[in-house]
Amino acid sequence: DGIRDVERSRGLGDVYKRQALNDELYSRLVNLYQDLDDQQIHKLNAQLILLLSEKISDPKSIKKIIDQVETENKKAKK
Repeated sequence: DGIRDVERSRGLGDVYKRQALNDELYSRLVNLYQDLDDQQIHKLNAQLILLLSEKISDPKSIKKIIDQVETENKKAKK
């Protein structure tokens, strides 16, 4: 019906907005890491993790994110 169509299209709009944001964030992160040596990369990683953990107060959410990244990395190595 009309209500569900509006909800579905609003949901898709949110997906597209999130994808655009993800693309922008990815691009910015790539630029941050460009031309860094290993020590600088480790320092930047530590800084990002600290800042993100301050913003995400739920440890379960942080664990879920890390689990997801680990899973994706394992798949990429295969």
